[in-house]
Amino acid sequence: MLAIPWFLHTFCLSIALDTIQHQLEIARNDPTITELTFGKSRIRAAEVKVLAEGLKDTQVTKIEFFCNCMGDTGAEALVQVLKGTKVTTLKLHAEGIGDAGAKALAEGLKDTETTMLDLSSNRIGAAGVEALAQGLKDTRVTTLILCTNRIGAAGAEALAKGLKDTKITMLDLSDTDMRDAGVRALAQGLRGTQLTTLDLSKNRIGDAGAEALAEGLKGTRITSLYLNSDYMGNLNSNHIGDAGAKALAEGLKGTQVTMLDLSRNRIGDAGAKALAEGLKDTQITTLDLSYTNIGDAGAKALAERLQSTRITTLDLSNSKIGAVGAKALVQGLKDTQVTAVRFYRGSASKFPQGLYITLDLDDPSVGAARVRALTRGLKGTRVTRLNLSGTYMGDTGVKALAEGLKGTEVTTLDLSSNNIGPAGVRALAEGLQGTQVTTLDLSRNHIGPTGANALAQGLKAMQITMLNLSHTNIGDPGVRALAQGLQGTQVTTLDLSRNRIGEAGAEALAQGLKETQVTMLNLSSNIIGAIGARALAQVLKHTKITKLCLDDSYIGDTGARALAQGLKNTQITKIKLHNNDIGVVGARALAQGLKETQVTAISLGDDYIGVVEARALAEVFKDTEITEISLYGSNVNRSPARARALAQEFKRKFRCVRWIPRY
Repeated sequence: MLAIPWFLHTFCLSIALDTIQHQLEIARNDPTITELTFGKSRIRAAEVKVLAEGLKDTQVTKIEFFCNCMGDTGAEALVQVLKGTKVTTLKLHAEGIGDAGAKALAEGLKDTETTMLDLSSNRIGAAGVEALAQGLKDTRVTTLILCTNRIGAAGAEALAKGLKDTKITMLDLSDTDMRDAGVRALAQGLRGTQLTTLDLSKNRIGDAGAEALAEGLKGTRITSLYLNSDYMGNLNSNHIGDAGAKALAEGLKGTQVTMLDLSRNRIGDAGAKALAEGLKDTQITTLDLSYTNIGDAGAKALAERLQSTRITTLDLSNSKIGAVGAKALVQGLKDTQVTAVRFYRGSASKFPQGLYITLDLDDPSVGAARVRALTRGLKGTRVTRLNLSGTYMGDTGVKALAEGLKGTEVTTLDLSSNNIGPAGVRALAEGLQGTQVTTLDLSRNHIGPTGANALAQGLKAMQITMLNLSHTNIGDPGVRALAQGLQGTQVTTLDLSRNRIGEAGAEALAQGLKETQVTMLNLSSNIIGAIGARALAQVLKHTKITKLCLDDSYIGDTGARALAQGLKNTQITKIKLHNNDIGVVGARALAQGLKETQVTAISLGDDYIGVVEARALAEVFKDTEITEISLYGSNVNRSPARARALAQEFKRKFRCVRWIPRY
């Protein structure tokens, strides 16, 4: 799907009719435009009507409005003319739509192509929901998002009565004040519906609601069920306890539910034990119990029964589990389907699948022993990804880890933000030899030049293909050591961003890159300057690099000219150069050099870019192989007139353009 967000994403205080008409004219003439977005533009009914009528002659399939104060009249105007358009996705977030607008939408969506309707954060109450439940029967809508509205128990009851005759498969009712009474009413109407995903998070649901829902799930098609909350103590939080967990454990038997989110509820050890006992007779593969009151006893109960379940993802992070429970869980992974383990403090990104536990490893007196016990438990499991980011294990902990990884199946190891210094890296460089680790993330540690040197000396004996050393303060001496150690290694992806690497470091790295396997090099947010850029440019044709990131590196027009010459006869297809004070002069040099290259994607731009500069950039790149261009800056995006001018210059010259504002 192709979109042109640089002018269709409008964030202004007001928007004129001629602006909408101009955008529609461009959309009519360009079949690649499939999405329109209008935000914070105070669009009223008159503008909405003009816009909606103009959609009929376009290829637009997705239209999104948010925070425009559209209101009921705007919703009515929009839906009256949707027939005959190709719009399948309609998002009306925070538009002040109430019951009247919901009724108009429900009636007007008949005979349209719309399959996805988002009415989140509006003012829709029970009457509006009742109208939607009745009106959507004769539509193609399969996804309905009503979160953060005023539905309540009465609205839930109305939905329950009408759902059977709709095509809705995904229903989001989070934060709609349903409470136990509303869930009880909804549960009675679930059988016979097409629903596969149901979100009831943040609805003040307690044990009684969970029990009613558990009974109502039987005989339904629901596979994903969300009963989580934002945070403990929030007035809208669900508060399901052990009794509710026990009811769900029983009720889920024989259902099709594969994903259950119970995070941020009041479930303790008793509830965990009940869930553990019931899981073996369910289809559940993903269970989220993070931010609950489960302790070591509950963890042990779950660990003992994991082998007889289908669980691939179990989140117990930020619960009450200590070292004893964590050890039991890891040991319980043998003969299970779990392939990833994540230990962390606080909130953090997660693997798509795995076991998530929060465990402090920063106390030198106990951290190393805990790490040693955990790595011993990994042997004999299927775990291939181990994430210990942000556990602050330090050098002592990483030494214990290095000793224990041999004999495991771990291929991906994340040790970012761990207070690891040179001593820890030296131990790791030695310990990883003979392991199966291919991806190593050491970003945001205190490695320094000494640690970089130790790592460089051990790389040849490792299987590492992806190495992240971003923000590790290695500087020019460290990158010089790495450059000398790269040849003969298997490293294909190398991230050295944010390391205060200067001209000398860039020159050393340039020489070291020859005859290596590196295909992706990230040197962004360093100080390599024009001289460093020239050094890199001179050796690029002798490397296998296909993606080069040099944004925010003080290159300037002089460095851009050097790169333009060096890009010829290279394998580079993507290059990032934004925030480098490259003006039109440098861009012209790049464009001239790019004519004889394989580069298809480039990012440029600083705050200087305005309409004149945009026109010049469009002209200089038109005869290159560039199909995707990203422009960072803010001058054009601040007014519809500038946005129109930018669109006019770029719309036919590039397959994909991204205008990325900076505020």
